[in-house]
Amino acid sequence: MPGISKDKAFHAAERIRVHFETESMRIIDGQSISATISLGIVDLQGNESAESFIERADSAMYAAKQRGKNCSVVM
Repeated sequence: MPGISKDKAFHAAERIRVHFETESMRIIDGQSISATISLGIVDLQGNESAESFIERADSAMYAAKQRGKNCSVVM
């Protein structure tokens, strides 16, 4: 989300997370499943490499999972 603050990115992530959580998905034979997601939010810092940026985002996502899953974490 280029040009957006971490705070706004967090709120957008939360809207996505809540929507995902409340939707059920139809699978084979009409059965449905539900799922949750964990999201990590970071901002690109200066001349940071793509690899470093992705590693930090991945760390934020794993921090969300460690907090009990189904949440968003800003780092």
